[in-house]
Amino acid sequence: MKKLLVVGIIILMVGMSVPSTGFNVEKSTASFDGNTLYVGGDGPGNYSTIQDAIDNANNGDTVYVYNGTYYEIVVLDKSLNLFGEDKNNTVINSKHTGDVISITVGSTTISGFHILNGGNYGLYLAESDNNEIINNKITNSNGGIELYYSNHNEIHSNIICDNAEEGIYLYCSHQNSIFENYIYRQGEGIELIRSDGNHISYNSIFNHNYNPYEDWAKGIFISGSNSNNVVYNKLYNNEIGISIEYSNENNVSQNELSNVSWSIILEDSLSNAINNNNLFESKIWFLIHFFSEGSICWTNNWNNNYWEKARILPKPIFGYISYFKVPWINFDWHPAKEPFDIGV
Repeated sequence: MKKLLVVGIIILMVGMSVPSTGFNVEKSTASFDGNTLYVGGDGPGNYSTIQDAIDNANNGDTVYVYNGTYYEIVVLDKSLNLFGEDKNNTVINSKHTGDVISITVGSTTISGFHILNGGNYGLYLAESDNNEIINNKITNSNGGIELYYSNHNEIHSNIICDNAEEGIYLYCSHQNSIFENYIYRQGEGIELIRSDGNHISYNSIFNHNYNPYEDWAKGIFISGSNSNNVVYNKLYNNEIGISIEYSNENNVSQNELSNVSWSIILEDSLSNAINNNNLFESKIWFLIHFFSEGSICWTNNWNNNYWEKARILPKPIFGYISYFKVPWINFDWHPAKEPFDIGV
């Protein structure tokens, strides 16, 4: 009877909302046709460690982990569904050794865990596609989640906080969806390096005020990355809201940035769209542009942003052109007269 109840809980996790975050859980991309293996609890034949259950599972199986603290490093090398009973009480603790969970295959789902004390990252995806990371709490590691050459993943409805470096870090990882996460008190919120076509939306990113490895803590940092969509995010209490360098054709729209020292910084970046954002309560109200020789700064499009108050005249945006810091001005020619409803 207890195992039948657990199967029912798993089905509900896929089809219903998650009360602890208020987010809707979409259907997993992984299969639910296999067997279910149990870790912890008091059922006959239950495994005592998560890794033992994974080692004895087959592709398509589900590993269900009961509440408790599991001191181990987990390597997920099969296409499984890994579910914890409750993300507040189902704890995986690696004691600051390595990555807490490493995923080296695709088409997995990880949900319902408190992942903490990683010596490197809480979750590390290496050349791993089409995974779903949903409704976890990831804390107190060197970094929250890293995607390394990993594409078409969904990371949503997670709480990522109190890690030393990035909350979510993408390196050479494309067309991933990162949405509806709470990311706070990190060295940095979300960082994209050489990663194109990602969709970052409906995240709350805040209280990133200290990065021990850089001069400034950033809410979102995009470097060498093109054609990303950054929309409907709320960023506040960060030293820098959004920083874009050496990156082109990104869409930064319908975001709200408040109580930041710098709202948006563009450096050597062209043809980016910065439209329909709420930009207010910033400590410093101009944006800096640094451009290498030959760059055409006016190819970045500023339009219809709300600049703290209703404006009739175009809003000048002061910055510099070239590394000699020649003063230059861009304009938001049609500033908004009232703030937008961001919906985060």
